[in-house]
Amino acid sequence: MPFNVNNTVKAGVSNWYSQHWDYSKKIVIDHTKVSATLTNFPVLIDNISASFSNAQADGDDFVFVAANNITKYNHEIESFASNHLIAWVNVTSLSSTEDTVIYMYYGNTMCSNQENPTDVWDANYTAVWHMDDLTTSTNIESS
Repeated sequence: MPFNVNNTVKAGVSNWYSQHWDYSKKIVIDHTKVSATLTNFPVLIDNISASFSNAQADGDDFVFVAANNITKYNHEIESFASNHLIAWVNVTSLSSTEDTVIYMYYGNTMCSNQENPTDVWDANYTAVWHMDDLTTSTNIESS
C-alpha cells in the first residue's frame, strides 16, 4: 500500500503521543489505493528507508498510533534492522475517500515490547505465514 513518511524529533512538538518516545514518523496512506473503507485492516509497513539508530536494537519500542496521537494500534514486527522495518499494523479505520494518517513512534530505551501480534489479525484469519525465507528455503508446505 503506497504511503509517504516524514520524520520528526520530539523537541518543540505539541500533541506528542508520549514524552517517553523521542522520535516519530508520520505515515500517510494514499486513499486512492484503498478500494473501499476498511475496518480493522492489517496494513503492511515496509521500505521505510531511514535510520532507526535511536530505536531499540530489537524494535521493541516501535508504537503505531492514529492521527489523534492517542489511539494505539496493534502491530506485529515481521523483521527489523537498523535502517529497515517491516511491520503489520491493524488500522481501525482505513478510508477510501481521504488519506489516512498514522504515526510511528520509537526511541524509548526503557520500554518493554510494544507489539500485540495476536490482535493484528482477527478471527477471519485461520493462519498468517510471512514466508520471509522464500529465497533461501525450498521447504514450503500448504501455501
